[in-house]
Amino acid sequence: MEATPDPTADPAQLRKALEWELSLDTRDLRSHAWYHGAIPRSRAEEILQDNGDFLVRDCASQPGNYVLSCRSKTQGLHFVINKVVIQPDTVYERVQYQFEDDAYDTVPDLIT
Repeated sequence: MEATPDPTADPAQLRKALEWELSLDTRDLRSHAWYHGAIPRSRAEEILQDNGDFLVRDCASQPGNYVLSCRSKTQGLHFVINKVVIQPDTVYERVQYQFEDDAYDTVPDLIT
């Protein structure tokens, strides 16, 4: 996985990184502005300034899972999105992402 472009980088490097990001399939989390990768909870809370702001980040304590972080009034809230393997070790194996009682085939489906 490539790193998020550094806005202070050389303009040519930034252009190349942005063109690469725009070429990604929408099922790839890196193609979405709300995905921030492996950032800590404290950094997520710094980013989320306004009521209703949200982002998705990698879960540090449970690799393979994600965290939906959002701002609600004056506090940050963090919810784990669990990666669940359905019918493991069979030809029907597939992955879903579960948030509370709902499950989706992709994280973008869950968010939108």
